[in-house]
Amino acid sequence: MNVFYLRKLLFAVVLLLCSTVASAHDFEVDGIFYNITDYDDKVAYVGCAENGNKYVGFVTIPSSVTYNGDTYKVRGIANGAFQDCTGLIGITIPEGVTDLGWFTFNGCSNLVYVIIPNSVTSIGNYAFENCTGFTSITIPNGVTSIGFGAFIGCTGLTSIEIPNSVTSIDVSAFNGCSGLTSVTIPNSVTSIGNYAFENCTGLTSITIPNGVTSIGFFAFSGCSGLTSIVIPNSVTSIGDNAFNNCYGLASITVNSGNSVYDSREGCNAIIETATNTLIAGCKNTIIPGSVTSIGNYAFFGRTGLTGIVIPNSVTSIGEMAFEGCSGLSSVTIGDGVTSIGEWAFSGCTGLTSIEIPKSVTSIGDHAFSGCTGLTEVYVKAKTPPTIDSSTFNDYTATLYVPYGTKSAYQAANYWENFTNIVEMEPESASGDVNGDSRVSVADITTVVDAILNESTDTAYDVN
Repeated sequence: MNVFYLRKLLFAVVLLLCSTVASAHDFEVDGIFYNITDYDDKVAYVGCAENGNKYVGFVTIPSSVTYNGDTYKVRGIANGAFQDCTGLIGITIPEGVTDLGWFTFNGCSNLVYVIIPNSVTSIGNYAFENCTGFTSITIPNGVTSIGFGAFIGCTGLTSIEIPNSVTSIDVSAFNGCSGLTSVTIPNSVTSIGNYAFENCTGLTSITIPNGVTSIGFFAFSGCSGLTSIVIPNSVTSIGDNAFNNCYGLASITVNSGNSVYDSREGCNAIIETATNTLIAGCKNTIIPGSVTSIGNYAFFGRTGLTGIVIPNSVTSIGEMAFEGCSGLSSVTIGDGVTSIGEWAFSGCTGLTSIEIPKSVTSIGDHAFSGCTGLTEVYVKAKTPPTIDSSTFNDYTATLYVPYGTKSAYQAANYWENFTNIVEMEPESASGDVNGDSRVSVADITTVVDAILNESTDTAYDVN
């Protein structure tokens, strides 16, 4: 993803800046290096250790420091000041400091505690990235924003309480905090950024307050321990993949007063009301008959999903809609579906048979790739739907096609790759498998016997 390329670029830039600052520090007192940021007001920031040296043990930063007869107020921590200080165990930051810079404690894997004062208003981007040692942290009431990737990869963190002063949780703020089991999000928060809690596999529940208006894409992706989610009335925007790979998700509910989304008929899904598009489902979803499309990634990675009925009202199945649903063994696709998107059922290894209705005219790339258990494919359309060479990556399954259309499928692009194409037998009008009404041999025999035996007064239409 672009976000991670950006992170690498920022990381390199900060390393360069830190190196430059370290070699050009203004002074050092008691083993702490400082850079003067305001000569008139006598303000200094804590900087990087010189010449590759690292801070170790327990560090207490003073609120002010005297050098050459001048007293400087310590008001911030420079970008990367303690980066990769693996020997750092604990740090106390004094009142008066307002700014924790980017990459401040990045990679301090043995850091077990940080005391952050109430004067701090922002936690910089990647400030505590990969601080795997500490288990809890108190974010003071003065903080209004938690930066981009601020706690990314803090696998030892088990709980976090976000104060009422915070209004936004930025991109990847807690990404990869696999030990995190509970999070308290205050009513002051209005947005949850992209990837904010991605891969927090230990998270079993989270309450989204009724002040949040937007949930970013991949916000809770990979939270495999999450079992339920409630979307409050205030949410008006939910990004793609917000809940993908949430394997354990059994309940999704949108509060009834929400103006943009709903969970009609107790369906256990999120539906975009205006478009009737199901955008997120779970293993217990029942798709209502009023839904007209299955959105991209709607059931992505729901390994607990075992069966799904797509009603006739649905006209399209989006890209990657059921990708990775390895437990899915039964799918009923309604007669209204005209298109099946790219990668729609990719990786559904539990599928042994699929029936594609006659309404389908196109099937996207890789739609059934990785369906290693698939042995039977039934296609009801007389005109072969448009597919790509990668729609199926295994053509050993038996392909069943309508009566009289075998030659059409043998001549159609990529359908010809199936090694065993079998025409389905004509069915009666009740079956109508080929899109027309055919009378069975049994029906004809009954009529002829009745006429020959003159045992009925019923009039029969020769048609």
